[in-house]
Amino acid sequence: GGARAPPPPPPPLPAPPIRAEVRGAPRANAAAKDSSWVADRAPLEALMRSAEVGPINELLLATDSGELLEGSQTNFYAIVDGAVHTAGEGILEGTVRRLLLEVCGREGTPVVLSPPRLADAGRWEGALISSTSRLLLPVDELYVPPDGEPSGEADRVAVFANGPGSLAARLQALVAAEVEAHSTEIGLPAALAT
Repeated sequence: GGARAPPPPPPPLPAPPIRAEVRGAPRANAAAKDSSWVADRAPLEALMRSAEVGPINELLLATDSGELLEGSQTNFYAIVDGAVHTAGEGILEGTVRRLLLEVCGREGTPVVLSPPRLADAGRWEGALISSTSRLLLPVDELYVPPDGEPSGEADRVAVFANGPGSLAARLQALVAAEVEAHSTEIGLPAALAT
């Protein structure tokens, strides 16, 4: 076997403000990312691209009762009273989600495995999304646009302070450090490095 090139670096993180909007229903089968799911999501993503407020970074999916289970490409979390709230079932449990839950356990940050409710967004201290390409990313602004309309300023329902010292920023740094600690640099054998 020959030497393999390392995988490409992940794409750069989007620049703040990170915006998420709530539109659409959760997948019938969270474990499946099938072609119908991609087709169903396409018109919603087109609306995201036409948002008047600037780039929308993620589409959050809500149940009929307003529970936020996950994003279209991410896991979702709300910070409420110093605790991380995230759905415990009905979602695809990502690797970065697992790392976040481990970090919370180690750091003594409470975790509530119950989906955050959109009606409570005004009480949230923060919100986060996670994926392998974005790791853990604090959400700065949350929008709930009317069906079929792009997000505008009037649709913003929450703004979160994610500066230094916030729990969202602390968790983001801890998860990034955890990923770095579990990453292994693979160098070329000495004979090939010359």
